[in-house]
Amino acid sequence: LYLFAHGLNAVKLQMLMTGRPLSDLIRYTFVGLYYGTVLPGQVLGDAMKAYRLVRPGDDGAEVVAAVVVDKITGLAALVLITGIALLIDPRGFPDAFPALSFALLAGLVLALLLPLVLPRLPNPLDNALGRFLRAWHASTQDWGPLVASLFIGIAFQILAVIVIAYVGAGMGIGLSFAQWIAVVGLVSLILLLPVTFAG
Repeated sequence: LYLFAHGLNAVKLQMLMTGRPLSDLIRYTFVGLYYGTVLPGQVLGDAMKAYRLVRPGDDGAEVVAAVVVDKITGLAALVLITGIALLIDPRGFPDAFPALSFALLAGLVLALLLPLVLPRLPNPLDNALGRFLRAWHASTQDWGPLVASLFIGIAFQILAVIVIAYVGAGMGIGLSFAQWIAVVGLVSLILLLPVTFAG
């Protein structure tokens, strides 16, 4: 189930990188997982995944933009189901957590749409940052892959929680499924911080 979940995560990335074979995306998804474990913070794993995905002749900005959009839609899915889980079963969590989850979700949606202001900039940047912003802008023009990526991200997060809840139940930890979603969501967000190895 764990391997299937990460294969699904590669399918999510393929929604944003349609010209890539799924086998490459699966391979580099696992490469990103490896680096996210051995380097401080999981975000560095995504940076390594983007670096490894760039092939000779590729526009690196497009690859990085696809990985960034993939990460944002994945985080949006995580925060969305965490917020819903906190509304369903808030026992043991501070009252402010559901509101904070939805505020974070709103921030992620705004971050995803940030490049839409690019055409309004007086002098578009003509460097790596400018190419990245233009590629990010282009990737947000078609809402179909973004929405599909969000729903696949939700499916991935639920599968990941099922695996963890199953292991937790085997250890005698008695939480409702909504509580498992909230715990996994909150821990996953903390693991993004580059403060220790593997989060």
